Amino acid sequence: SLLPFSVSSTFICISFSFKYNTEAVTATDDLDDAVNYDILCQKITTLVEASQFMMIETLAEKVVDCILSNQLIQSVSLFVYKPEAISNAKRIGIKLFRENKNINQLNINSDTALNWD
Repeated sequence: SLLPFSVSSTFICISFSFKYNTEAVTATDDLDDAVNYDILCQKITTLVEASQFMMIETLAEKVVDCILSNQLIQSVSLFVYKPEAISNAKRIGIKLFRENKNINQLNINSDTALNWD
């Protein structure tokens, strides 16, 4: 997902991918067994719009925590960046990878990783 925001009067973008077990959703084809991308993006949008962050690193950690609050998500890769923040670069930002410590990774047989380009 790519979510553009204006934080501290600077335009930023949030891009993320996550890994989760898709066995249940592929067996049932039911949204209740899947990660609901729309709800997840709404939660991130609410978090960012209701907060003021001075540091992009703080914003990134808070967004990762928000994503990992979904118990279906095993891990997340996040890229938060400011396009054209400096004149000699297309963008500047931070990438984070975190695993959900509340999930027993050993019991997961199937997974899907969603990636950005």
